[in-house]
Amino acid sequence: MDASENLFVEGQLIAIEDMYDGMVLTSLSGYPLIIQLNPLRVNNVSISPESRNEFYKNGVIHTLLEYPNPLGPWIGKSMSDVLLDTNDRRGGDLSRFLELIAASSALQSMLELHPGDTSAITLFAPTNDAWAALDSAALQQLLLNHVVSGNFARRFWTDIPTGTKVSDTELILETYGGQELHLQILANKHVPVMINANVTILTGDIFSEQGILHIVDKVLL
Repeated sequence: MDASENLFVEGQLIAIEDMYDGMVLTSLSGYPLIIQLNPLRVNNVSISPESRNEFYKNGVIHTLLEYPNPLGPWIGKSMSDVLLDTNDRRGGDLSRFLELIAASSALQSMLELHPGDTSAITLFAPTNDAWAALDSAALQQLLLNHVVSGNFARRFWTDIPTGTKVSDTELILETYGGQELHLQILANKHVPVMINANVTILTGDIFSEQGILHIVDKVLL
């Protein structure tokens, strides 16, 4: 993947006047780009005062003063912090998942940053609609099926060594609940990815210092 794709936003012409504090743009490669105002920055990197709003026939260019760290806005944020922020941005669409996490001290601890702990996790968060379609009898037992040890951002699936994935089109991960997740590997980052052939990743690659959050449309059984 060309690293420059991290800085291209496709299909949108965003002038400085269109930006607002906290605005989230998704780059061509899938990186989230967070707009910050006063001063104007992208992922904590300043936009040049002299080279912004350079309009062309097919778009607009804003020059950054250095290459942005995609983790910049999330440094110091736990998975729990990012999950709460994401729930707010989605209008409370993850509130049921948050309620279940609050009732599980083990999972709560897993989603918090601990001094000296450098391990990473990948979390799959079902929406409220996903939980509503499920019988509530065994919800707590299902929670650990949504957590995987390791840092599995979708944009890196194609680069995972062949020895750790089934093929060039499928990646298998084991959850903390002992279940296997079969994930599609697609070269086209704009096509939705399926898990276990029936669960769709609605929004992927939401960063935290602790790992990666993916929003899914069904509970992982």
